[in-house]
Amino acid sequence: MKNYQKAKKLIKEAKNIAIFPCQDLKIDSFCASLALFYSLKELKEKVNLIIEKIPEKFQFLIEKESSSISFDSLISIKEETKISQVFYEKTDNRLNLYFKTKNGVLKKDNISFKQIADNSPSELLITLGVKQNKDIPQITPVINIDNQINNENFGEINLIKNCSLPEIVFELLETLLEKIFTSLTAFQLFNKVLDKINFNKEKNIVSVILKEEDFFETNSKPADLPYSLKQLKTNLALGNFLILYPNHHSTPSTKGVFYSEDENKLLKILENLKGVQARKGKGILFEIKENNLEKIKNEIINFV
Repeated sequence: MKNYQKAKKLIKEAKNIAIFPCQDLKIDSFCASLALFYSLKELKEKVNLIIEKIPEKFQFLIEKESSSISFDSLISIKEETKISQVFYEKTDNRLNLYFKTKNGVLKKDNISFKQIADNSPSELLITLGVKQNKDIPQITPVINIDNQINNENFGEINLIKNCSLPEIVFELLETLLEKIFTSLTAFQLFNKVLDKINFNKEKNIVSVILKEEDFFETNSKPADLPYSLKQLKTNLALGNFLILYPNHHSTPSTKGVFYSEDENKLLKILENLKGVQARKGKGILFEIKENNLEKIKNEIINFV
C-alpha cells in the first residue's frame, strides 16, 4: 500500500495529468485507461488521454472528448468538399497531407485550422499495460500500472500486480478518494461495459449486450449496473444508450435499460416494445420473454 500512497501524493500535486495506455490497441488497457480518465476528470480539470490511434469502436468518443484525447489542434475541411481518402507523410522538417476528393475540388477557403486545447505541459504520466519505457512520452514522473510480471518497472512508482488492470486502477482510486464511489465489482463491470460498446452512427445510439460470462468474469451481478449507467449518462455524456442482459430465473428472459435525452425516442419505445416496462425519468426499464439479445437489440434500435 506504500506505493499507492506515493501515487496518491503525485496525483494530488499534479495540475495536468496524462494517461498513456498500451498503444497496440489492447482493449483491456484502453478500457481501464478510459475508466481511470473519467474517474480522474471528476477530481481534476486537466486530464489527457494520449493515444496514437483510437480503437475503431470508440471513434465516436473523439467528438465528445477531442480536447482531452491527446490532440491540441484541428484541421477542418468543409462538408461541400467530399474527401474519399487521406494520406500523410512525415519528412525531416514538415508534414505533408494528401487528399483524394470525389469531385476533384479542394479550395483554400474550404480549409480551416483551430486550436482545441492549451499546450500546458503534463506534470505526471500514468501508463497502463505498457511493459517497457522505450515508446512512452518524455513526461516525468511516471506511475507505471501493469499486470505483466515481466514489466521493466520503469516508473518512479510501479503498481505491478498479477490481476486485471481494472483491479489495480480501482485500488489506486480507492486510495485516492476519501469516500470510494462504487464497489470493485461494479467498477470491473463498467470496464466490461466499455469493452462491449457498439455505436450505431445512423441512429446515434450506443448499445451494450452483456452475457452471463461477463458477470461471472467480473464477479458482478445486474445490481452493480447503476454505476455503469451513471458513467454512460454523465461522464461519457451519451444521449442515447441501450443495455441488455439475460435473466435466468424460472423462465429465461431478457432485461434491459434504454436511456435517451430525446422524449420522442422514449415514447416510441414505450409504444412498440412488448413486455413489462417501467419508466424512470429519461430511462425505461424492461423485461422481455425472449432470450435472443441480438434480435432484441436490433428491434429496439429500429423502433427509434
